[in-house]
Amino acid sequence: MDEKEILHAKNSLRIRPGEQIRITDGEGRLAIAEFGDELKVIKSWQVDRVKPFIHVVQALAKGDRDELAVQTATELGATRFTPWQAERSIVRWNAQKATKGVARWKSIATEATKQSHQAWLPEVTDLAVDTDFPFTGQLIVLDPDAQAPLTELSFEQQLTLVVGPEGGISESELEKLKSRGALIASLGNSVFRTSTAAPAAIATIRTLVGWD
Repeated sequence: MDEKEILHAKNSLRIRPGEQIRITDGEGRLAIAEFGDELKVIKSWQVDRVKPFIHVVQALAKGDRDELAVQTATELGATRFTPWQAERSIVRWNAQKATKGVARWKSIATEATKQSHQAWLPEVTDLAVDTDFPFTGQLIVLDPDAQAPLTELSFEQQLTLVVGPEGGISESELEKLKSRGALIASLGNSVFRTSTAAPAAIATIRTLVGWD
């Protein structure tokens, strides 16, 4: 816990010397420590990553909708994020914006990890500008027009969820993703905002497979 974090705990969280707090290194290690100018670790333990491993490819969106998706999906146990500039993304990142945007997503994921007392900090990869992005395990594209509901799929231990922008994923993008082996699934009759689609899918998946 660096000096900036200690000052935040003192001034913003009003934590006083002698109080016990939970800390993490973001790599699976949790600890209970006594707060002060220096932290005194009372006990620590290792936590396995939640299963399944969920990689979210999140399309850029206007406002803070993509950032909201990162925040909530982190709280629900997402393990990796890839910002995706889809064909219909209104927001466009040049090189400078991509650097700042990835840093911003990392900061949001860090804060959400701390807020939800999780042991593992999600990774945020570089911006993807096409459908050739690297993915992990089972590739699932969320599409409100899909015939197969997400609840009817069998889930692997590693999977990647693809979430489109406000205007949806284009037909050409869907065909390219299908050619990579993607399964196309819906979240039911409702059309979710891009900020809520990934969190809804993660909650659904983890409810079906268990919240271990």
